[in-house]
Amino acid sequence: MDGFDEIDDIPEDKWEKMTEEQQDAYNRLVGTDKQYDQSLNETTPIALFVIGCIVGFFGLFNIALGAIGGFLCMLAVLWEIIRVTDRSHRYQRLKDASAEYKRVMNPE
Repeated sequence: MDGFDEIDDIPEDKWEKMTEEQQDAYNRLVGTDKQYDQSLNETTPIALFVIGCIVGFFGLFNIALGAIGGFLCMLAVLWEIIRVTDRSHRYQRLKDASAEYKRVMNPE
């Protein structure tokens, strides 16, 4: 996990002794970790970008094709911006869940 400790499985006897808040924090940590890992495995829309460039190149001779190609390229760039933003939000949720889990599991 990127900069985080590995999440260990909790034995059943220890799980039953945990408070509901601790169990909830652990479940939230595991859930956000899975969501963050999912975001790392998503593929990029490189085919959309390549098609947009090719259509845009041929569109130099035809304004309509040029507009479609430019639109596809812009769509690919916007898609990447959204993916980066989504990944950073998932990372922040994972970081928050990890901090909450550590706070709940180590009361002082």
